[in-house]
Amino acid sequence: SQYLRDVWMKESFRAMGQPSSRGSFVHLYVNGLYFGLFNLAERIAADFFADHLGGQPEDWEINEDLSRPGPRWNAMMTVNPATAAGYAQMQQYVDVANFADYMLLHFYADAEDWPQHNGYAAANAKSGDGKFRFFVWDQEIVLDYHGRAATRIDATGGAGALFQKLRANEDFRLLF
Repeated sequence: SQYLRDVWMKESFRAMGQPSSRGSFVHLYVNGLYFGLFNLAERIAADFFADHLGGQPEDWEINEDLSRPGPRWNAMMTVNPATAAGYAQMQQYVDVANFADYMLLHFYADAEDWPQHNGYAAANAKSGDGKFRFFVWDQEIVLDYHGRAATRIDATGGAGALFQKLRANEDFRLLF
């Protein structure tokens, strides 16, 4: 089941209508020695975003592992979305439907080493709409223990910090 969990997360996110990397199972041989079954997956990086969502690779600001925020992310985190005007401003920085789906999937699957890392967010403010979109990555420790999600509702690391800000808004709570 370890090989299927990360794949299940990515495919479930895609089934929710969200962009997600694809993979294929392969048998790995090196110099004739068998090393086992692996899931060869598209790497989430600037070229992935450019290929799948448009623009040039250098146009993308990527918050890799949800622990390397850039200037656009930092600007977004200064917005107070509790008011209608603040929520409208926040929607210039984040695709709220994508983010709600991302959070719901991770809560449902009880992701162990999340929300503080093991995910990606990327925005293209140069040739795109400038909204951060979230992507599933490295989630093989899911669907094995139910109960962790309840302790992550109030988390403030990584994606949790943005969730805490957005859940202060009634419209986002309704969307969520």
